[in-house]
Amino acid sequence: MKVLKVKRITKLNKTGKVVNINVLKNHTFVTKSGIVTHNCDGLTKIAQQGLRNIIEEYSNNLRFICTANFPSEIIDPLKSRLQTIDFSFNTADKKEMSKQLFKRLLMILRNENTTITDPKILGSLMQTHLPDIRHIIKSLQTYGMQNGNVIDENILTVKNDGDFNSFIAFVKKSTYEDLVKFAYECSPESILDMITNNLGELTLGHDKNLEIINLINHFDRGFSMCLSKQTNMLALIMNFKKYL
Repeated sequence: MKVLKVKRITKLNKTGKVVNINVLKNHTFVTKSGIVTHNCDGLTKIAQQGLRNIIEEYSNNLRFICTANFPSEIIDPLKSRLQTIDFSFNTADKKEMSKQLFKRLLMILRNENTTITDPKILGSLMQTHLPDIRHIIKSLQTYGMQNGNVIDENILTVKNDGDFNSFIAFVKKSTYEDLVKFAYECSPESILDMITNNLGELTLGHDKNLEIINLINHFDRGFSMCLSKQTNMLALIMNFKKYL
C-alpha cells in the first residue's frame, strides 16, 4: 500500500484546537469534535472509499463535513453516508459578495504584481461568472501568466475552455519553473478540457498530431486515479512541449 506523505500540519488558532492537515493540496481541518475535508471531490476514488470507512468507524464520536465543487465526482457509497446541503445565493447575497470580492481580487492582483488595464474589466468578468469565484480566479491566473502579468479587455473574449493558441505559445516559450507554477496553480481539469476540446486546431503535421493524441489519451486514462492531478498535468505539459 502506498503511504501518502503529509505536506504540512498547521494550527489555525492560538488554542491549537483547529489543525489543518495538507495532503497533496487537499486540506482536512481537524477540530476537537469534528473533521472537515475540503475539496472532497478532488480525492481519488480509492481515497474516497477510505474516507467512507473512516466515517463508518468514527461517526459516533466525530462529525464529518465534506465540501465539494462537483458533487457528481463523489462516489455513491460516500454520498449515502452524508446529508447533501446545496448552497445557493439570492440577489442581495450576490450584490454584497461582489463588493467584497472586487476589493479582494484587486488586492490579489497587486500582490501578484499583475496589472489590470481597467477595473471595469474585472467587474465584467465577475458579472459573467459569479458565484463561481474559483473560475474567476483561475481565469485571472491563467490569462495573466500567458499575457505577461497584464489583464486587459481580451480576457472577456477568451472562450470558456481557454485560449488554446495562447496556451500553446505560453508552453512553447516557458521555462520548466514557469510550467511547474502553471500546473500547480491552475485547474488541471480545465487545462485538460481545453487541450482535448481544441485538438482540431493542432497544425503540427499528421505524425506529430497523432503522437500528441496518443500522449493525451495516455494521461487522460490515469487522470481520475492518480494521487496528484497537478503532477499528472505537469508531466503531460512537459511531454506536450517536446512537440512544439
